[in-house]
Amino acid sequence: CSVTDDLLGTDEHLAVLDPAPCPISIVWARDDRVLPLRTNGAQARTTVPGAIFTIVDDVGHVPMFDDPRMVADTISRSVTAAG
Repeated sequence: CSVTDDLLGTDEHLAVLDPAPCPISIVWARDDRVLPLRTNGAQARTTVPGAIFTIVDDVGHVPMFDDPRMVADTISRSVTAAG
């Protein structure tokens, strides 16, 4: 995907959210081929160190297309965990 070069091929960085302004959950698809977990997951954890970080299986970059029920359940669990 050539657009990822434009999005990710930059020296710009997000400021670290520590502390985060509110509870944050990051849910990453293990099978994401656009933003692979193995190359992007560590940066997400570093950028938002207090986030609840969940890895989901059997879905890709747009998990709500692949498994909408799992996405809704994951969001519900995250909201409950955040209080």
